[in-house]
Amino acid sequence: MVFMGSLRRSALTRMLAWQPILHRLVLVRSKGQISNVSVIAVYAPTLNADDADKVQFYADLQAAVDAVPSSDVLIVAKDWNARTGPTDDTTRHILGRYGLGVRCDNGERLVSFADANRLIVTNTRFQHPPCHLVTWQSNDGRTANHIDYILVRSR
Repeated sequence: MVFMGSLRRSALTRMLAWQPILHRLVLVRSKGQISNVSVIAVYAPTLNADDADKVQFYADLQAAVDAVPSSDVLIVAKDWNARTGPTDDTTRHILGRYGLGVRCDNGERLVSFADANRLIVTNTRFQHPPCHLVTWQSNDGRTANHIDYILVRSR
C-alpha cells in the first residue's frame, strides 16, 4: 500500500474504491463534484502473447467495465500494446483521424472493445506532432509506435 501513502489527504477522502484486478488492470473510483469518475488502468498483452491471454484480458476488462455504474465518467487508459491507425468509414464514431501506423490484431481488439462499450479513443481525435504521439520506440531507434490510448465513455 505504498501507493496510498503517497496520495494527498484530499485525494484519499475523495477515493471511493481502489481495486487491483489481476496484474494487468486496476480500477480507481473517485467522488466528483458533478458525477463520480472511474478510471481503469490497463496493461494489455503484447502482440506476441497467446490468444488465450488476450481473450482472458478482455474478459476481465469487460467485467471491470460492467461493474462501473453507468452514471460515472469512465476512463480506460494506459498501455494497450496496440496500433489503431487512423479512422476509416466503419470506425469514424470511435477513432479520430490522427492515429499513427497501420491497425494490427491488438488494434482490432481495442476498436471492437471500444465499439461494444460505446467508448471513444480520445487521443486520436486531435492533431499533435508525431514526436508527441509516439509512446514506444524499439531499441534500434528506427521503429516507433503509438500504443498508449485514452478511452472515454461517450454520452
